[in-house]
Amino acid sequence: MLAAAMDKPECIPEDSAVIVPGCLLVNGKPGRMLQNRLDTAAAYLYEHSSALCIVTGGFLDGYTEAGAMKNYLIEHGIAENHILVDDNSATTYENFKNAKKLLSGQKSVVITTDKFHQYRAKFYAKNLGLEPYALPSKTPARNLLHSWLREYLAVLKAWITLR
Repeated sequence: MLAAAMDKPECIPEDSAVIVPGCLLVNGKPGRMLQNRLDTAAAYLYEHSSALCIVTGGFLDGYTEAGAMKNYLIEHGIAENHILVDDNSATTYENFKNAKKLLSGQKSVVITTDKFHQYRAKFYAKNLGLEPYALPSKTPARNLLHSWLREYLAVLKAWITLR
């Protein structure tokens, strides 16, 4: 996890799609951690205007994470026709499984998520036959300790269930 978190953004193939895994909503809007993921994705999408972006995440407190993410990206200048929505997933694994279906055979993906989450996100993507590249977002300081501890447990579960 630490090595994956320290990875610098890689030489990403030009035709890569962006996948943004869901995260906490606050009153139906992206929380700070999710905003950072979306801002990182938007910066990439500004420079790669033909790239598709897949936002993922199901219902949370009466809203879908993916719907809130799509609205946020549109409000920040990303064209609606470049955003694909998976609003049925409830786990990180489902995020990637459902995103793969939306890719129509495309393999190369840019994962925009927090550094602590990159290892597991790439692990799931590779397990599903995708070619993942990291584009990490910044994690708010107040979320670091809890997120890293939770993620260690989530990685152990991923190893047990998928290996």
